[in-house]
Formats: sequence, structure tokens, C-alpha cells
Amino acid sequence: MRYLLDSNIIIDFGRNYQPTIEFLKRTLKDSDEVFISVVTEAEMFAGESFRQLDEFLNHSFPAVALDVNSDIARKAGLLKRSNPPLDLVDALIAATAILNDLVLITRNRKHFEGVLEGVKELKLAEGI
Repeated sequence: MRYLLDSNIIIDFGRNYQPTIEFLKRTLKDSDEVFISVVTEAEMFAGESFRQLDEFLNHSFPAVALDVNSDIARKAGLLKRSNPPLDLVDALIAATAILNDLVLITRNRKHFEGVLEGVKELKLAEGI
């Protein structure tokens, strides 16, 4: 499987939030590919979570950061336009997941509800 991790997952890891850590251990296999968006990377560096990001990426659950390209930006714009309450950051993360055929792991399902209703391509991990 291929997964995209939302920012809250990395924050949970840094806070040693056991339900999220156990979910990741249960869900992620050695053969899985794990990604984050550069948007998540920016969110981590905007706050105090950048240390958690380095620990997470380098030691615990190695992940590759995916750039936002023009296709992702346009898809995010369309998602935002069709769902005005959707935060642009979440639209960029959703678009990254959709266009790269990734399952999004997030604890903030409500942030993506409008996208889920209108876009069948967004897949969220269950059980977290």
C-alpha cells in the first residue's frame, strides 16, 4: 500500500499519543510506501514540531516528501472551489493523495468530509 500522512499524525507521534502510534505499527508494513506532502513539512517547521518531523522521518517511519506541482495545485483549487469551507492546506494534502493514488492517514476526518462527499478518489485509512 501507499500512504500519505497528515500533519496531525506526526504531531501525535511527537506527543507519544499511543492510539496513533499503535495504528501506524498495525497498519504500516515494511513493503508499504509512506509519504508526506511538502505542505506537511512546512506546517511542522512553522511550529515547534520540526524536531518531531526529523525523528519521525529519519528513524521511526521513513517517509518521502512529495512536492506540490501544478497538477496538485489545480486539483486543490478545484477541491476548494467545490467545498469553500475546506482549508487550502487540507485541499493541497487531499489533492496530493488523490493524484498520487495514496491512502490518507489522518485523525482529522472532519477536515476532509466535504472532499469525501464529492470526490470518490480520496481514500482515508480506517480505524484511527
